Amino acid sequence: MSVSLCLCVSDLNGNRLQRIQGLAFQGLSNVVSLRLQRNLLTELMDGAFYGLTSVQNMYVARMFVNIVQYYLTDFRD
Repeated sequence: MSVSLCLCVSDLNGNRLQRIQGLAFQGLSNVVSLRLQRNLLTELMDGAFYGLTSVQNMYVARMFVNIVQYYLTDFRD
């Protein structure tokens, strides 16, 4: 019996990020921990965290987000 363990951490601390575009993390479904502290983030665009289906911890201390773009879509038939 084989056991595989994948603990993926995306550490973006202190990178002077100002904006997270929509689909920025698409395809990163293995990320369990996302660290965004100490950035200059002021804008989170709609779909910014799309694709982060496994995230359990998100660290966002020292961020000053002013604009959050979010569009509500009705997916019902």
